[in-house]
Amino acid sequence: DDLELHFRTLIGLGSNPNVAAVVVVGIEDKWTTRIGEGIAPTGKPVAAFSIEGKGDLETVRQASAQAKEFVQRASESRREPVELGELVISIKCGESDTTTGLGSCPTVGVVVDDVVDAGASVYFGETSELTGGEHLIAERCATPEVRRRFLDLYRGYVAEIEASGADLLGSQPTEGNIAGGLSTIEEKALGNIEKTGTKPIIGALAAAQAPENGARGLYFMDSSSAAAEHITLMAAGGAVLHLFPTGQGNVIGNPIEPVVK
Repeated sequence: DDLELHFRTLIGLGSNPNVAAVVVVGIEDKWTTRIGEGIAPTGKPVAAFSIEGKGDLETVRQASAQAKEFVQRASESRREPVELGELVISIKCGESDTTTGLGSCPTVGVVVDDVVDAGASVYFGETSELTGGEHLIAERCATPEVRRRFLDLYRGYVAEIEASGADLLGSQPTEGNIAGGLSTIEEKALGNIEKTGTKPIIGALAAAQAPENGARGLYFMDSSSAAAEHITLMAAGGAVLHLFPTGQGNVIGNPIEPVVK
């Protein structure tokens, strides 16, 4: 499963609409080619280079020459306006405090409702940070199948945490959350849920998974509460813009998916 997630994430990042072209560099030819071939159906330029049989210096020479050509080609592109409904947006909060649940998360929730009404897709997650409020998400699932899928993903994540013997005290909520006025994981979960708005949840995705049927709307994606990992998985699923409500401040960014605080 970890290996499949590795490939799904790399292929998804290369396939993201914010990426103009891709140079893949790997060790073995087979796995390097697998990533390149996974990105190729997007139609964007992609080239794959494996180090075995050539060595690192020759690989760098070849890959650099290809990258230079791709950059030149990309520089000739021109911006074009798109409709709001064409976007895929992701959301996550960080360094939450009392102002997050009362201000920034509800504000993002209003935006989520508006963009979904406009035809856009929105991804949310932070699986462990739904604890205590997961029933509220389950109630908003559009179909029994989506509800079962969400609960399976949620319970699987919690079971993995419990099986490791980890104690979430001091992690959920974090020491920073507690200093900011949050007292329990349930209280933190309600802020997390506030930013998802009010629309039905039409799908439950595995980490770094893009919707398979192309339906537009609000999706849950199984994902970590760690900001860098979360946004990377969302970008791998095709999100092109991230909204990040924060109470006490969080410095996270992403080289592929712009993060708006």
